[in-house]
Order: sequence, then C-alpha cells, then structure tokens
Amino acid sequence: MRRLTAFDTRAAIARLASHSVRTPLVIGFYAVAAAVCTFPLVLHLSDALAPAPDTLLHSWILAWDIHALTTDPLHLYDGNVYFPFPMSLTYSDAMLSGALMVAPILLLTGNPVLAHNVLTLASLLVAGVGMYLLVRTLTGSDVGGLVSGCIFAFCASWQAHLEHVNLLQFGWLPLALLCFTRLSTEVARRTLCCSHSLRWLRHWHRSTSPG
Repeated sequence: MRRLTAFDTRAAIARLASHSVRTPLVIGFYAVAAAVCTFPLVLHLSDALAPAPDTLLHSWILAWDIHALTTDPLHLYDGNVYFPFPMSLTYSDAMLSGALMVAPILLLTGNPVLAHNVLTLASLLVAGVGMYLLVRTLTGSDVGGLVSGCIFAFCASWQAHLEHVNLLQFGWLPLALLCFTRLSTEVARRTLCCSHSLRWLRHWHRSTSPG
C-alpha cells in the first residue's frame, strides 16, 4: 500500500479548500443572477407582486398550506374558498414543497407576499445550483456547469412564467438526477469490489486445493 506523502496531504487540503470556496461562490453567482433576472422584485420582496392574478392565488395557497399544517393538518385540502364545495385546495396546485421551503418566513412574519417572492428567487437559485452540480459531476467542468445552470434556470420559457411560482419548482429535477447518478456510481463500485473479491477467493481456493 502506497504511503501518503506531504505532497498528497497538501493536494488533498488544496482540493478541500477549493471546494469550500467554490460552492459559496456558485451559490452567490446564481443568487445574483436570480435577482437580476427578476429585477425589480428584489427591491419589493415584502410589498409587491408581479401584476398577474395567479400571484395572489399562489400567495394564498402558500399561506393556507402552512396555516393548515400547523393547525389542522387532517383538513389541509379543505381550503377556506369555494364554499360549500369540499377540498377546494385540490382545484389548483397544493405547492406543498414550496410552502415547506418558505414555512419559516410565513411563521415568523405572516407575510404571504414576502414568502411568495422569496420562493420565486429560491426556486431559480435551486434550479441553477442543481444543474451546475449535476453537469459538473458528469463532466468535471466548472464552466460547463455554470453555463448549463444559467440555461436551465434562466431560459426564456421560464422567464415567461415568473408569475407562476408553482411552475418554477423544477430545480429539484437535476438534484434528483444527481443523487441517482451518485447512487448508481456507488452501487457499481461496490459491485465491482464484490466481483474482484469473489474472483480472488476463487483463485485462492484453486491454488490451495490439493491435486
């Protein structure tokens, strides 16, 4: 077994330091990009929404989700609209994942406008960072990851739906693919190790067998 040298130790520390610096820079890059692409939203996070009816609906959904989950979760889908029809939340997207992302904001401030706008920015951020991590893992290229993240998070089709925060919850897709890729790699590595171990045991058995 090869002994670790001082050069190996320094190289490992340099890689760790590079990773610890690179990740915050990437997150900051996409956070700034999300603010620029949605400007002037960042200046009015708590007091303004995009001029579209759906933003009011989605703000109510986020607020209702957290209200119901913290008071009467068994009746989550029985929203306080469209009486007397039951389960009115099912008439639109429940947006549970988005509501959980901004739950601390809603619980601390009670401001659904702020929660909606933060979720819009956070959704674009997650999309960009998620695609960056996926592409960098598959290609080893930081530049390729940054470009892919920008294309995925800020392309024209998504910019046309900034008022539909429910449609911006696509950033979890590259993260799910990244987890699947790493899991597949780990399974393949362990399978290969088991195969080599079994082959070694077979050769050892043959070499120690009499005759």
